Amino acid sequence: MDYKTLVRHANEKYKHFIVDIIGQTKCKRNIYKWSCVFDSTRPFVLMQASIHAREFITTDIAYKFIRQIENDYANLKDLGTPNIIILPMVNPDGVELVKYGLKSVPKRLHNQILKINNSSDFKMFKANINGVDLNNNFNALWERQKGSDKPSPSGFKGECFESEIETKTLARETKFYNVSFSISLHAKGEEIYYRFYQKTQNNSRDKKIAKCVQDCIGYKIKNVERKSSGGYKDWCIQKLGIPALTIEVGDDTINHPIEEKYAENIFYKLRGLCYTLYEIINIVGDYDGRKVHEGSLSTCDKS
Repeated sequence: MDYKTLVRHANEKYKHFIVDIIGQTKCKRNIYKWSCVFDSTRPFVLMQASIHAREFITTDIAYKFIRQIENDYANLKDLGTPNIIILPMVNPDGVELVKYGLKSVPKRLHNQILKINNSSDFKMFKANINGVDLNNNFNALWERQKGSDKPSPSGFKGECFESEIETKTLARETKFYNVSFSISLHAKGEEIYYRFYQKTQNNSRDKKIAKCVQDCIGYKIKNVERKSSGGYKDWCIQKLGIPALTIEVGDDTINHPIEEKYAENIFYKLRGLCYTLYEIINIVGDYDGRKVHEGSLSTCDKS
């Protein structure tokens, strides 16, 4: 899905979702949020997609969840499903760059983005328009990363954590809604990641949640804890103390970027996920959502 299609969907009428603009990127594209509140007393779950530019297939998957929830609202409400926040495209500038190349970027930024990519072929680009890998830009062992030391198509953590409007926006929404569980949609490999140096008392809870999702969608659980840092999932687990999953959608045999023609088959495996959310929240139990963490202010904002 491209940004223009997302905007068209954002302007549609929904019975059970409210659509808001929660941020605007360097290229003046909106970051949209879909909110479904079953009951104001229920906890919130947040799903985010397309934080990596070339993984725009995850926007298609996130939107299919929106349509499913819209159509199955009554059944999901009766089950006790938690309230749901969905950000289908966290990195719209990056998505458009991958899909449409240099013409998607204002002329004033052409030289900058060509220097970052060292090529006019952007098909494998993961970062935002500043060359920051947004899923390396959160305050979760951010300082230990050893990727690129300058703006790059992937792997550059930024000059400081939460240096980018996209990461600031996602972090702000997570804290504002006191989110109790988060799902990050990535591509590819059909894997589930749930570990990031969580406290010992949270290990069994988080493993049980990952197993619940594994049983639902059939993906394998994999431990990439030592290879990961600075990710949104990592930040949720380590700094907020909430369970969080990264779900890598799509078979590993499909080449990046995954085309929209694969979306239906990918979603078919994931279609039961919304129906497991009430089980997940029951596992979380009476947990009182996130906690404000030390060092929550980005080092970019400190004097």
